[in-house]
Amino acid sequence: MSGLVVFVALLSCVQVANALCNYQTGLIEPYLKDENLYCFDDDRRDHTVDENSKLCSSGAFSPRSDGMDVLCATGFTQVGYSFYPCDSDTGVLGTILADDATLTHYTACVADADAGTTVCSGVDSASAGSKLSVDQSKGPVANVDLVAAEATEFVSYAMVCGDGFGFQAEVTDTVYGYCSGKGELGNEFTLTGADGCYELCSAEKTNLDGVTLNIDGKDRSGASVEAEVNCPSGFATASTAAEKYSFTCTGKKEEGVANEGVYNCAEGGCP
Repeated sequence: MSGLVVFVALLSCVQVANALCNYQTGLIEPYLKDENLYCFDDDRRDHTVDENSKLCSSGAFSPRSDGMDVLCATGFTQVGYSFYPCDSDTGVLGTILADDATLTHYTACVADADAGTTVCSGVDSASAGSKLSVDQSKGPVANVDLVAAEATEFVSYAMVCGDGFGFQAEVTDTVYGYCSGKGELGNEFTLTGADGCYELCSAEKTNLDGVTLNIDGKDRSGASVEAEVNCPSGFATASTAAEKYSFTCTGKKEEGVANEGVYNCAEGGCP
C-alpha cells in the first residue's frame, strides 16, 4: 500500500475533538452571580455541599465538554435551573435556553427563612388549581421566584399543562409564564401566549347520549374533528347516514377533570 493511501486511510479514522464550553465566561460570570451557589464538575449526580465543594464564584472551572450541576449552600432554597448541559458539537451552554429569545440561564439562592414568601416550590409538578407546571424539557427546575405584582423585571419559563389537560387548540407556539401567586390549590401563574389549561377530549365523551367517536388520541379544547361514530348498544347508524360527522372539543378550564372534555356536535348535523 502506498504512503499516500495509508495517509488517507489514517485521516478517515481521526475523530473530531469535542468542542469545549467555557463555563466561566459563558455561564458563571454573566448568570450565576449568587455568592451562595456551588458548581460541580461531575454532572448529573446527587451532590451535597461539603468542604470540597467549589463556589461558582471561585473562578476554578476550566472549559470542558461535560455539563455542570449547580446547588445552593445549606440554609438556602435554590430557584431556577439546576443543570446546564454543554453542546459538545458547538460549545454552546444550555443550547435550548440560548436558542430561545425569552428563556434565560438563571439560578439563585434564597435564604430558607425568606423562601416561604418569595419562592414558589414544586413547579415541576402540575398545580392542582391551574394545572400548570414548568416545562422540564427545557431544563430541570423545581422552584422559581414568586414575582410581585408590581415587578417589571422577572424570569419567564416555558410552561406546560398537566396530564389530561392542554392549552387551547389555537395555541401553536411555546407558552411562557412566571409564578405570580400561591393559593390554596397551589401555584398560580401569569402566562404569555395562552389563557390557561383546559380538559382534553377523549373519544368516549360526546354531547350525544351513548354515542362515542371512532378516533385515536385526544384533542385540545377548540379542536374540530371529522369522525365516524359508534352508536349505543342496540342501535346502528342508518344506511343513508353520513360516514363522518363534525365535532368540536369543549373542555372546562382549570377546574375540570383530566380527559373529561366533551366533543360537541352542533344540532342539525348530528347522527
